[in-house]
Amino acid sequence: YGLAAWLSAVLATAAALVVQRWVEGRDGLAALGQFTLAMTLVQVPLTPVAYAAFAVDNNRLYVIGGQTSPSATPALAATSRLDLTRVDPDHPDGVQWETLPGAPFGGRILSIAGALDGNVYVFGGCSLSADADGRTRRTYHADGAALRGGGDDPAQMWLQIRPAPLPYPLAAAAAPATAREGALIVIGGDDGAHYGQPPQQHPGQSGKVLAYAPHADAWSTL
Repeated sequence: YGLAAWLSAVLATAAALVVQRWVEGRDGLAALGQFTLAMTLVQVPLTPVAYAAFAVDNNRLYVIGGQTSPSATPALAATSRLDLTRVDPDHPDGVQWETLPGAPFGGRILSIAGALDGNVYVFGGCSLSADADGRTRRTYHADGAALRGGGDDPAQMWLQIRPAPLPYPLAAAAAPATAREGALIVIGGDDGAHYGQPPQQHPGQSGKVLAYAPHADAWSTL
């Protein structure tokens, strides 16, 4: 794929997922207008980016990490935030993204993010490096981090206490992770066990479903 097509496809998919819950519960033209606006906003971040993690907490959209081109290394650690309540649908060019401190675990693509009880959690994903031939290589991770969604002090945004890591390295799960009954639900994803295999030999994504309970700081398999 060309770079433009690659970015457009990824960002359009991300936009649809981000606003899925936002549109729920809203009616008529208001829902349609907000959906259209969100589709525009997600495609105009501070820097062109794909494969980022994203979540919405208290009408604020968080975009974490990602990659600026198909061959870029390392991955981004950048974190950006957009207050959706301060956006004028008639003037989308005036959108103001905030730049927050980068994720404490460093640059990642395809991390798994979700919002629950005022915090945004980010787990797993892949860091990127170049091999001896200059080709981009992925390293899969299980660790995570959390930021205080309602915080206004960037220095205090990322929590010092890190959440329990995933049971195994994981990337590219259904996004964002769904909050249900006090837990974040992580569906599917790629554990890296078959990374580098030819497509015709790859068995596909995992069908496992995991749940993270912040009150117990523990993972379980559903």
